[in-house]
Amino acid sequence: MNKKRHRIIFEIAFTAILIALIVALSAPPYIGFGLAIPFLGVQITILHIPVIIGAFLLGRKYAWLLGLVFGLGSLWAAFQTAVLVFQNPLISVLPRVLFGVAAFELFNVFKKVIKNTTWAVVVSAVLATMVHTVLVLLAIMAFGTLFYDNLETYINAFVKPVITFNALVEIVLAGIITLPIYKALINVMNQPEKE
Repeated sequence: MNKKRHRIIFEIAFTAILIALIVALSAPPYIGFGLAIPFLGVQITILHIPVIIGAFLLGRKYAWLLGLVFGLGSLWAAFQTAVLVFQNPLISVLPRVLFGVAAFELFNVFKKVIKNTTWAVVVSAVLATMVHTVLVLLAIMAFGTLFYDNLETYINAFVKPVITFNALVEIVLAGIITLPIYKALINVMNQPEKE
């Protein structure tokens, strides 16, 4: 089997594994959305990490797909848990698709700028997580009025705690968790990183 064909088979299989992981984390008890992992009284999202890893290893053509699955999982979980604001696909799905592509683009830039894969992975994972948080919060502010008459109350109850604590913990976790998984998988792939 030639190298190109082997790479295509690997990409499809690895994408399927990541999609299965995202779907499993999106299912009850919604571990990926932090509903089952309270950390100091707040909910920490970890579901963005498989998207980041997939974006780094598989490239743009799969990054948007992983982001889409993440967004659809968020939409599904919102209907299951009656979280009204995330029942709007412009809030639950669109930012996650953009996030998947942004994660790939950040990694592509930083591995050229930093020229050290370890630091490129950590910096890109941290910045991608920040981008994810900002995109979701912007979507809530732009489209949240469809579900809340007084969006300011929702922002004070949900958005401010996310910005002040949740996002910081998620950023740190992404930087810590992404690197060893990326290194292990790139060693298994035994080929240069995706350009």
